[in-house]
Amino acid sequence: MVELIVLLINVQNEFTSPGGKLHDKVKDVMEKTGMMTNLPPFVKQMRGIGAKIIYAPIVQSSNADHEYESAMDMCAHVDKDGLFEEGSWNVDFPKELQPEKDDQILSGRSGFSAFQGTELQFIIKWEKVRKLFVAGFLTDVCILETIREAHDLKLMDEGLQIFVLKDCCSAETIKAHGYAVNFSLQQICKIITSRKYLDSLMHAEESDSLIHATESFDQRGTGDAELGKSLSEKSLIYEVKTMRRFHHILSYAYKRNDMFAWYSYMRYSLLALFLQFVIGQDYAFEDGVRPACTDGSYVYGGPNFDICNLARDLEWSYLTLQSLVAFVLGGFIAHTVMLWRIRRENYCQVCGANRNLILQISSLLPVPSLNDDNYEEVKQERETMERWAILGYELAILKAKGKMDSVSGRSHLESLDLLVADEWDKMVAGDRHTTVWYWIQQKAVYLTEQDIISSELRLHTICTAVTEMRAKANDLMSVIDRDNPHAYSFTVGILVNLSLISLALYKGVKWAIWFYDSEGAIYKCMTMYADLILTFTIIVCFTMLYDITHALYNPFNERQNTDDVPHRIVASGIRHLAENLGEAKDTRPSTMFWMNSQEEERRRLGLRYKRPSSKQKKIFNGSDVSKSQKSFKEYMRFIETPGKRGSVIREGRFNSIIMK
Repeated sequence: MVELIVLLINVQNEFTSPGGKLHDKVKDVMEKTGMMTNLPPFVKQMRGIGAKIIYAPIVQSSNADHEYESAMDMCAHVDKDGLFEEGSWNVDFPKELQPEKDDQILSGRSGFSAFQGTELQFIIKWEKVRKLFVAGFLTDVCILETIREAHDLKLMDEGLQIFVLKDCCSAETIKAHGYAVNFSLQQICKIITSRKYLDSLMHAEESDSLIHATESFDQRGTGDAELGKSLSEKSLIYEVKTMRRFHHILSYAYKRNDMFAWYSYMRYSLLALFLQFVIGQDYAFEDGVRPACTDGSYVYGGPNFDICNLARDLEWSYLTLQSLVAFVLGGFIAHTVMLWRIRRENYCQVCGANRNLILQISSLLPVPSLNDDNYEEVKQERETMERWAILGYELAILKAKGKMDSVSGRSHLESLDLLVADEWDKMVAGDRHTTVWYWIQQKAVYLTEQDIISSELRLHTICTAVTEMRAKANDLMSVIDRDNPHAYSFTVGILVNLSLISLALYKGVKWAIWFYDSEGAIYKCMTMYADLILTFTIIVCFTMLYDITHALYNPFNERQNTDDVPHRIVASGIRHLAENLGEAKDTRPSTMFWMNSQEEERRRLGLRYKRPSSKQKKIFNGSDVSKSQKSFKEYMRFIETPGKRGSVIREGRFNSIIMK
C-alpha cells in the first residue's frame, strides 16, 4: 500500500529545457516560481520517505487524428505544430527528473487531465492513497483539469487529500498561474509549497508516513537488521512525539498563520536596545559620575539629574498606562469573545434552518414514480429546489466572508456544481442569497399552480421554512447591532501601542544607565538577558491579546490552526443530505406504508409490503385488554374480597390505607 503519490504532469523537455518548443512560453514563470529549483529536491526527498513518483506525460503520434476542444496554442494538434512528438527528445524527461526503478509512467493519456485514458484512478483506489501531490505544467490547464476530474470522480469524498505545489508549477503567464492557484484550485484542493511540506514532515500528521518509510531501509537484511528496524522505529516514534509537542507549543503560542504577527512587534524591543546603545555613552552623562543615579540625582542640580529623572518619569508613565490598558483591554477582549460565540451560534442556527428547508422541500414535493407521465419534470424540480437551498446557504457564508460578489466566490460555487446556466447573472448583487430564496418561493408557487404541490398548506410550509432560513442568515457578520463602536476600538488600539512605546522608552533609558555604569560590561551579567527576555514577553503578550480580537472577529474565513467554523466539513454533510433527499429515488422505507389504504401508493412506488408479525402487532396495537382496564379490574376484585382491607375501602377510608 502506497500512502503518498507525487504526480508530475507534462514535466518534459518540451516545457522544461531550452530547445523545447514551449519552453520560451513558460520560462519566465518557471524562473519566478523557482520550479526547476524546488521540484528535483522535493521529488528526491519524497522518494526517500517511500512516496510513489508517477509521471503523466503527453506523447502524441504525428499520424493520429486528434480533436481538441480548446484553441490554445500549446494544445494544438501535432500535425500543426509537432508538439510532444512520439520518439523525439521533446517528450523525454529532463535530466534533473529522470524516472527511477520504482517510479511509474502513465501511458495512453488522451486529454488535458492525467486521468483521461490512464490507470491513475485505479492506482489511487488500489493503493489506498491518502495524499496526492501535483506539480508540472500548465497550472491553469492540465493541472486544473486533473484536480477537477478528481473532484468529479469523488476521490476526495473517499479520503484522498490533494496538494498542489504552487512553487513547482508553471503557466504561460504569472497572472494565469496566480489566478489558478489563488482562486480556481484553492476552492477544490489545498495549495502549499514544497519547502513548507518538507519542513512539516515531522509534524504529527506525517508521523505515520515517516514510520512507514523506514521499513524499506531497515528490511535490507535479516537477523540483526530486524532488530535495527525495531530500534529505529522506536527512536523515530520518540523523535516524532518530541517534535509534535514542540510544534504544538510554538503553534499555540505564536505561530498561528495569519492570527498573530508577533514578530512585527520586535520593533519595540529593538527600539529599547537602540536607545541603550545611543544614550548609554559618556556624552549623555555630562557629570561623568558612576553610578549614574544616586539619591542625590533626583534633586535639581544633582549628578545626571536629567537622565535619571527621565528614567523615573518614563517608569511612572508606563505603570500608569499599564493599569489602564489592563482594565480597558480586558473588557474589549471579553466583548470580542462573546461576539465570536454569538456568530458561531448563528452559524449553527443557519445550518439547522437549511437542513429544515431541505427536509420540507423533500417531504412536500411528491416523489415521482417511473410510471408517472411527469416523472422527468418532477424529478428536475426536486433536484433544482434542493440545489437552490444549498446555493442560498453557501452564498450566505460567502457574504459573511466578504466574497459573495467576488470572482473567487463564483469559482467556489462553480466548483461545487451549484451554478447552472445564467443563474449568477440573474442574482441581485449584494443580496444574491435573498434572490435564491425568492426563486425557491416562486418555484413553489408555480408547482402549486400546476398541482404538483397538492395543497396551499404545503406551499405555506415551504414558504415558512424559506422565511426562517432568510431570517437566520440575514447577516452573519452584522455590524449594526453587534460590533464595538469604532471610537472604542480605536482608543483601545492607541492605548495598547502607547503602553508598549512607553515600556520600550523606559527600558531603553534604564538599560542605557546600566550600560554606562558597567562601562559596557552589562552583557556579561544574566540580569540584562533576563530583563530583555521578560520585556519581550510582556510586549508579545499585550500584542497577542489585542490581535486575538482581529482573529476572533470573523470566524468564517476557515484559516488553518484557528477557531474558525469548519464550514467545509459541515457543508459537505448538508450537501450530502440534499443530494440524497433530492434525488428521484425514494428514500422512504416500506414500513411507512402499512395501512391498507396505501396499497395503491406502494404499488406505484414499487415497494414490497410485509405485514408485521403477531409479536410486533401486540407491541404497537396493544392486547385485548389495555393496561388501564386490566389494573381497574384487579382493583375491583381486591375491594370485593371479604376482609378488613376490603371493608375499609368500601367505607371510603382511603387515606389511612395510603398513609400506612
